[in-house]
Amino acid sequence: MPLPNPNEDETKDGFISRCIEDEKSKDEFPNLTQRIAVCVSQWDRKDEIKNAPKVRKNADCPDGWEHEMPDGSFMCGKSHGATKKKKSPYKNETFNDYPQSATNNAKRALKWVDENGWGSCGENSGKNRAHQLANKEPISRDTIARMASFKRHQQHKDVPYSEGCGGLMWDCWGGTSGVEWAIKKLDQIDAKNEIYYDHALHFTKEQMQELHDNGVLYVTQTDEDGTKMIIKFTY
Repeated sequence: MPLPNPNEDETKDGFISRCIEDEKSKDEFPNLTQRIAVCVSQWDRKDEIKNAPKVRKNADCPDGWEHEMPDGSFMCGKSHGATKKKKSPYKNETFNDYPQSATNNAKRALKWVDENGWGSCGENSGKNRAHQLANKEPISRDTIARMASFKRHQQHKDVPYSEGCGGLMWDCWGGTSGVEWAIKKLDQIDAKNEIYYDHALHFTKEQMQELHDNGVLYVTQTDEDGTKMIIKFTY
């Protein structure tokens, strides 16, 4: 079910009130501030949405879609305004040159878990990471990026295993040597493949906390030409 669109005779206040109470809007954007921003964006785009050509799925079309012609009929087409994703230059690349100390950190954490259990500590991603590093398995660029982002938990790294999850999970992700390696390795990989970005965003401490606590973060960004975007980050 799509997000609501403004009706022909609807006022801005009326639409936004309806939009922020819509069940789909609440489901997609549980944060009220972000939901309001999305609804305002929907209103600002009402003419664009109204005049946009209709498309619908059709498995018989080369790209799986057909679009509406001026006479109301539908016809297959090669593209409908969507930009094809570039194939990632490192999609099939894996790496296992992380330091032995990162492997040792993961092994130490798993040994403690074997004897004491996980308790309330760790999500599946962290547990899987520990096994990967302990077994010296090759890891992907995406996994390295997740290791690098774990830097945000550094303040908990000295918590003893028996007193909390901080130190245990820090070592599951390779500990200090593993995280620092990941940060440098990520820069090397992207520099080698000449990865450039159309947009850059520097998270505030509050945004990082919201992303960590809720698992999702919505950020409104305005380009130089005035175009607004709602960017969804997940963790």
